[in-house]
Amino acid sequence: MRRLSLVLFGLLLTIASFAAAGQQTLSIGLFPNLSTRLLLETYQPLRDFLEQRLAHPVTLYTAHDFNSFIDRTQKGEYDLIVTAPHFARLAEADAGYQPMFVYQNKLSAAIVVPKNSPITGISELRGAKIAAPDRLALVTMLGMKLLHDHGLESNRDYTFQWTATHGNAALAVQRGEAQAGLLGILPLKQLPENISRQLQILSVTPAVPSQVLLVHRRLDSALRQKIRDSLLAFEQSEVGQQFFKATGLKGFQPVSTSDLKQLDPYAREVKRMQELAK
Repeated sequence: MRRLSLVLFGLLLTIASFAAAGQQTLSIGLFPNLSTRLLLETYQPLRDFLEQRLAHPVTLYTAHDFNSFIDRTQKGEYDLIVTAPHFARLAEADAGYQPMFVYQNKLSAAIVVPKNSPITGISELRGAKIAAPDRLALVTMLGMKLLHDHGLESNRDYTFQWTATHGNAALAVQRGEAQAGLLGILPLKQLPENISRQLQILSVTPAVPSQVLLVHRRLDSALRQKIRDSLLAFEQSEVGQQFFKATGLKGFQPVSTSDLKQLDPYAREVKRMQELAK
């Protein structure tokens, strides 16, 4: 208890010193592909590094579902965002965000089944219940296209069981609540071993760009450049290397509007589904 009190006291002193210096708090929005606890734990090293490097207090945020995260992003509630590529395209085109970097890993969707499943091919998913993170997730859209290419259509040949995260989709398969699951290759690699070893990959979709880091253009150009430089410094730092090793990510590479335009069909589909939900 004494240790916790000292930690909280130190945190309050840090916040007070930032406030006294008139420093604005920078907010980082993390799209909710994983549980809130896991997201915040994963990105804490980046938060700490940026806070020290920028001499600004930095706070991590997420949302309870993809739709809420998109809404908050489109309102410009976050200064920086780490988000899915089709959400990044919306943020860049409609909400004033500037693309900075994309993770070098490509994004693919995996169809997974239990280790002991009798299902050995996509055509055998006819009549199956498939767990997926969210109908707005790019992984879901990629998986639906793969199933469509094999002659299977949602609500005719299979049904979805919607879950909050990729991890929950994997758990639904592991627990026998669904015959198959759709989740990203990277979240699949980030699952605890006691879950991942009980699953096997049935098929993988073609790859598209991975998660994108963007900064809002309302920040002055000098601060935006300092954030960009700080991210590159993080990538080269020891704590950054530990972050990339722990997450299975391979580092940053520059990304531009032209890179994100290939996601336009998926971005338009997100907007269409949001309109239908109103």
